[in-house]
Amino acid sequence: GGGGKSRAAIMASPNTLLEENLRCSVCLEIFKDPVLLHCTHSFCKACLDRSWNGKEAKECPLCRKISKSTPLHPRKPMVSQPGNQTQALIAGRQQRYLLHHHAAAAPQKL
Repeated sequence: GGGGKSRAAIMASPNTLLEENLRCSVCLEIFKDPVLLHCTHSFCKACLDRSWNGKEAKECPLCRKISKSTPLHPRKPMVSQPGNQTQALIAGRQQRYLLHHHAAAAPQKL
C-alpha cells in the first residue's frame, strides 16, 4: 500500500492558510480597512457598509448574528473613546518606566 501525505495536506501550505485568514468573506479579497464584529468575523469596512445599507438590523454577513454596537477596527485604536485609551496607554508606560528605573537604581544585594 502506497503511504505518504495526502494531496490536501500538500495543497494547504501555511501561506494559503494565512491568506484565508486575511480575506474578506464578502468580496473574497485581502481586507481593505478591516473591521471586526463582536462575533469575531472580519470584513472590509466598505463591504460591511454595503451589506448594512438600508437595513435596520446590523447583522454579520457570515453568521447573521446581530451586532448591537459599532464594529471594531482591529488594527486601529478605538475611535469612540480616544482619550481614555490614550491615557491608559500613557499611564501603563509611565508605570513600566518607573518600575524599570526604580529597580535599576536600587542597590543590588547579592
